[in-house]
Amino acid sequence: MTMVNKLILINGPSGCGKDTASQFIRDYLPLSVQTKISAPLKRVVKAVFDLKASNVTYFEDHKNKDAKCERFYGWSYRQAQIGVSQWLNNSFGPDILGQMFLRAWKEPIAFEYLIISDAGVTEEIVPLVERWKPRNVLVIELERDGCTFNVDCRGNLSPVELSGVTFAHIYNQYNLELFKAQCERTVDAWISN
Repeated sequence: MTMVNKLILINGPSGCGKDTASQFIRDYLPLSVQTKISAPLKRVVKAVFDLKASNVTYFEDHKNKDAKCERFYGWSYRQAQIGVSQWLNNSFGPDILGQMFLRAWKEPIAFEYLIISDAGVTEEIVPLVERWKPRNVLVIELERDGCTFNVDCRGNLSPVELSGVTFAHIYNQYNLELFKAQCERTVDAWISN
C-alpha cells in the first residue's frame, strides 16, 4: 500500500491557472490526488450561509465569485470566504486552515502525490510542510499577465518561512500546450532531485 509522501502546492492569484496546472499535474502523475486547503473553509461558509450544493457550484464559477449579493448580506462569495477566514484566524490563529485540513485529511490508498491547488497563505501551509517534511514539498508559483492578489487575502508563499521546500516559478502565457509542458518539466525536475 502506497501512502501520500510528496506534497505539491500550487500558488498564485485568482485566474492564473492554478486549477488547470493542478489538473495537468494530476493527469501526468497517475498516483496523485488533488484537493484544496480551503475545503474546510468552504464547508464553514456553506453552513454559515445555509448554502446548498447547487449554490456553491454557482458561486464557485469565476463569473459569480466576485458578484455581491443578498445571500452574503451585500458581500460576494469571495468576500464571505475571506471574512470567515479572518474570523477563524483571529479566533484560532493564522494556521487554523492548515490544522483543519490536516484534521479532515483522509489519506487515500495507492496515492503517492497530494496536489493542493490553492496554497496562498504561508502560515496555513506550515503545518502541512511539518507533516510532509520540507524535502518532500514542491511549491509551484504561477504568474499570468493581469492576475494579481489585490482581490484576495492570499499572496506569494514565503521561501524564508518554508525553509528546505523546493520553489519553482511558471509564467502562464495563455498557451495550454506550453503551460502543460512547463508543469510537467517542473515536476520532473523536482522528482529527479
